[in-house]
Amino acid sequence: MNVDPLVFAAQHSPDRSVSLGALGLQTARYTGEGDATGAGAQVVMGIPDLSITVRDQDERPLYHASNGIYGFLRLPHAANPQRLEIHDAAGRYLPKVLEHDVPDRDDERARLEQGQPIGGPAVDTIIKRLLMRPALSVPLEGAVTALWGRVVGSDGLPIPLARLRIATRVNGDDTAFIAFSNLHGDYFAPLCGERADYDLPEDDGDDDPLAPPDDGDAGGASIQTSFTRALQAVHLLDAAVLDELRHRLAHDTEPLRALPPGFDEVDPAAPGSPFTAHGSFELHPHPPGPPADEFTIHIGQRVRWDVHLT
Repeated sequence: MNVDPLVFAAQHSPDRSVSLGALGLQTARYTGEGDATGAGAQVVMGIPDLSITVRDQDERPLYHASNGIYGFLRLPHAANPQRLEIHDAAGRYLPKVLEHDVPDRDDERARLEQGQPIGGPAVDTIIKRLLMRPALSVPLEGAVTALWGRVVGSDGLPIPLARLRIATRVNGDDTAFIAFSNLHGDYFAPLCGERADYDLPEDDGDDDPLAPPDDGDAGGASIQTSFTRALQAVHLLDAAVLDELRHRLAHDTEPLRALPPGFDEVDPAAPGSPFTAHGSFELHPHPPGPPADEFTIHIGQRVRWDVHLT
């Protein structure tokens, strides 16, 4: 049976997926802060098998593989934003906590049940973008340049959800990748925009570009595949939040309940931010070597650097 592509696309559009729903969550992967135009900051993609719960609600969302949307059908409308907690048991992505309004859809459902057309709220009020941050077990395609390691306090204990701002380059522009350590203190920063630097010799007019250089030639092309990148800033969760998180982790009592909503999206310097700057640290390479002031990265390789707070 032939199906018109436009008809098929309409059947799987976000509008149709949430026509009877209360809230849709569309997943995307964070890839960095982007270049000067904002390109390279995220990739919209389906991320199956996430655990998504709403505080004090029993419903679990259905996952639509065709468009990567998790859909809630029965969430009740509430006067205040609802707290959503997202966890990936496979360790591909960091946990996420957010608050979001659940629109009142009762009138729309009643009209649909009566066979009447509905207008309803705009799709962007029903669908919330979930920007998931990669963790150590995330699948990556190709030879991606990456940093990983553990964030350790002056007491030798790993620090969960430390915020690291790492310098990088995307499309020739200086930018940054914001990494967070996971609940066990390990961070992962895939620097997808890093590229080797090629230095090509000037054309000396030889007819054969493959001919060996003459005495006056400067030589062949050179390529640089290692670079240094700064750890520009480290921010830690406020002491009270960090203490509660560690207590819950030690006693396995729902550690996500300790996290402030939107902790991974706030400006750490903004009023009310749950983070405090920590200015003194050392970078320790693996295999073990002398501490350094900057990361050394190798294009296409995963390199371990631990962050020791002092």
